Amino acid sequence: MVRTFFRHALAQGQTDRQIAETLEISVRTVEKHVERLLAKLDVERRTAAAAWLFEQRRQAGP
Repeated sequence: MVRTFFRHALAQGQTDRQIAETLEISVRTVEKHVERLLAKLDVERRTAAAAWLFEQRRQAGP
């Protein structure tokens, strides 16, 4: 559930602080999660990760 929210929030362009406040965790924790996600997707920027996540949702359909 948190993982799904996290990816959705990232795809929507939310900041680390916004995500942290919503999940009631530290900004540093969010930063580490973002780092891991970027590495897993083999991308360097949040925008590339957001584009990848958006494309995955688009391909999955309704």
